[in-house]
Amino acid sequence: MSGEANNAQSTDTYERMTFTDVATGATRSGVIGTREGIDNRVVYIVWDGPSASATGPSLAAAHAQACSRIISKGFVPAQGEEKAGSQANPSTRISVWLCSVLSVCALICPTPARAELPVTGQAIPFPNAPYAYRYEGPDFDPRSTSPLSAVRIRQEAKAQGLPVTDRIVPRISIIANKDGKQIAQYAIPQGTFCDYEDDNCKADGIFPIVLAGTPNEPVLAAVTHHGATGQKLTIFRPLTNPTQAMFEATASKAVHVKPLPTGLAMELEHARADGKPIREHRLWLTGDETPCTKAPDVKLARPAELKGSARAFDTRLRRIARARDFDGFMALLTDDILVTFGGNGGKPELVEHWRLQTPQGRERFWMTIDELLSVGAGPMLPAAPHSTPETITYPWYFSAWPPRLDADDIYMVASGTVLRAGPDASAPHIATLPFTPVRMAPPEGDTQAVDWLSTAWLPVAAPGYCLGYVRKQDAKPLLDTRIVVRRDREEWKIEAIVAGD
Repeated sequence: MSGEANNAQSTDTYERMTFTDVATGATRSGVIGTREGIDNRVVYIVWDGPSASATGPSLAAAHAQACSRIISKGFVPAQGEEKAGSQANPSTRISVWLCSVLSVCALICPTPARAELPVTGQAIPFPNAPYAYRYEGPDFDPRSTSPLSAVRIRQEAKAQGLPVTDRIVPRISIIANKDGKQIAQYAIPQGTFCDYEDDNCKADGIFPIVLAGTPNEPVLAAVTHHGATGQKLTIFRPLTNPTQAMFEATASKAVHVKPLPTGLAMELEHARADGKPIREHRLWLTGDETPCTKAPDVKLARPAELKGSARAFDTRLRRIARARDFDGFMALLTDDILVTFGGNGGKPELVEHWRLQTPQGRERFWMTIDELLSVGAGPMLPAAPHSTPETITYPWYFSAWPPRLDADDIYMVASGTVLRAGPDASAPHIATLPFTPVRMAPPEGDTQAVDWLSTAWLPVAAPGYCLGYVRKQDAKPLLDTRIVVRRDREEWKIEAIVAGD
């Protein structure tokens, strides 16, 4: 492409671009070309690879289309580097920002896209939504000479003896893309956008947030300076409340924001008198007033140790497992042992289901038995209050679970399990859980988002917490594999090794 204008009313620019090959994870060099004017056009070119181009009624629309097309060909724009001599205008930067948002959305990862100082009167489209946001002022650029200049407003307020904070109130409008009609309008009292002379200015800005659970309803967040040294996070949801913020959080020093599939995790940094920071962790999930479905707050008491013939059976089973005595184990089974709820049962089905004819199958089987024995057994409730139990189960908590409560999506977590705000070991710490049930709580509406979360972390609702994340290895489904042992006269037999319900 030429760096010179081909039309008196159009301007061409081009930038170097790095692309990520989704198939291999490798990076590839390329270029992004932009023509702004009466024929808005954007083209992405991967060197020795595919290209994609698009035109649109606006430069942002052309960028969105071209970006979507290059992604569909397996290449995600990773970062842009302006070529020396080209002058990318603000609209180009906004469009590149929009493309980056769409790129991440395509990978099912929510993202905030930061602005710098908001530009007064400029409408910026939301990704995946028929509306845009427009910053109405004041203008915090210290070079501004307009009537909306924050510098001028401060001077006028001081000259008139009026409170400055009452005059400098950032205002944001949400407008429809189709006809420009106002959908919502917000004010941020006691908020200012810093002019890069204050601390932590890079965190200030206005940015949309695309959530995996509600991808077609992006929300808007603003980080402003608050007071002399603090910061404030304000979250707006235009389709839910057109006049008021859904959430606010203030820090005396700094706000650090991290996107989650269903909201935001934030760290609020406060300054102590001795200068050392205090870090407070907060979580905003959906922004609405709908109560979440928490896990049942059930205290499962570990049963007393097995006695009599049940204890003798437990000792025998553990000895067989330690010796990996397969024949001895098979002798403990009933002939019609339950293996799956859809099968016919029996020892041949157990061998086939666990692939016990292979070394790998036997290893997995014995590891499962070892894990169940490490948790221990508990009695099923007897028919009469003081009668001897006729059935025991491994693990003990399966038989202890109240039958009136649903067990389908319940997991048991070990004591000391850390509940985090995101699916990452560095995500903010919400709580350290005791041995307790938690409820599986995946993001709704997008199965790809659920798949993205299911690699090593489990999204759960815990007693007292709507949503957090625990490592998969720390949680076990209540309806996972279990051993059911029943007494027939004085002989105990394993009548089920089964999972599910």
